[in-house]
Amino acid sequence: MVGHAPRWVGTPRRRALRRILQELLPVDPERPLLGSLGPSISYEDLDGTRPSVAVVAPDRAPVFTSDTAGTWCQFSLGGRKHHLLVVDERVVEAADRPGRFAPGSPEVARAIGGVPRYLVIGLGAPRRGQAPKLVLGVLPRP
Repeated sequence: MVGHAPRWVGTPRRRALRRILQELLPVDPERPLLGSLGPSISYEDLDGTRPSVAVVAPDRAPVFTSDTAGTWCQFSLGGRKHHLLVVDERVVEAADRPGRFAPGSPEVARAIGGVPRYLVIGLGAPRRGQAPKLVLGVLPRP
């Protein structure tokens, strides 16, 4: 249990931040994202043996699209293509009009404070027996 609220201790230097992010990246980026190939994981398969959150560095800059269903992120990781819903409010607000945003689009870069480099992928609330993979956060290159 958390004893108290977190407190601000300062901003890490770029080199330290890069080292921290490198340590969070998966050892083998060619393994399935969160242990599953598809855009979701069966709720029955969530037994605690695989991660529920991962920080990844896509092979190329991610592409963001927006439509009536939401904001989406297209990226490849270890040669596998992914198309996941984005819940990072900064990116959703930047991509509020329908259409496609090119890799490194100025709208997204402005919203997150730099060119997108890392994605935080996690699981959403289960629906119809499936827990969808979501882009929880988009991080710039430090």
